[in-house]
Amino acid sequence: MDVLSLKDDQLIQEALGGNESSFEELVRRYKVGVMKVVYRYARDAHEVDDMAQEVFLKAYFSLSQYRCKAPFQHWLSRIATRVALDHVRWRSRRKENFFSEMAEEDQGEWLEGVLSFLSSESNQESEVNQRDRARLLESILGELSPRDQLVLKAMELEGQTVREISEMTGWGESAIKVRLFRARKKMRKILGKRCKQAEIPL
Repeated sequence: MDVLSLKDDQLIQEALGGNESSFEELVRRYKVGVMKVVYRYARDAHEVDDMAQEVFLKAYFSLSQYRCKAPFQHWLSRIATRVALDHVRWRSRRKENFFSEMAEEDQGEWLEGVLSFLSSESNQESEVNQRDRARLLESILGELSPRDQLVLKAMELEGQTVREISEMTGWGESAIKVRLFRARKKMRKILGKRCKQAEIPL
């Protein structure tokens, strides 16, 4: 059987029947997409690989629950999102804030600029400085809930639309808009506490 010529639903049926090569073909088709989802929440390449393996392991054992109402890729992306959120929660429980809190002030008008500054890269900047900024961004986002982190990263840092986030997560668009509003509000408070010591541009 030439698995390369089979459609996703055919591969799924074959995999459910015990054909391992069919599931391996599904992995080959969607591994890059899964890695793109979990990459947003991973700290390094090893964690990306670990999470991707966990996603496909969960997908394999949950394959009988898949219904063809939505594309297999969307179903897989939702599993990837849940796995990534689980990892974020796990890290959050062990995370220690390495910046002391500053007096709260209103810094909401430069939220997007701060996020852009902390996530940007420059060929003229040392790797050490880039790592420090990445660590600062992770620390700030780490004060938000995993779901707030997800919508804020997707919208502000990756430029995704509400509809794209909905397709990735399975959440309703209205719920995403509400969560995004609240996440931005929380982020403003966090940045207000961090701005002076974290060298964030005003």
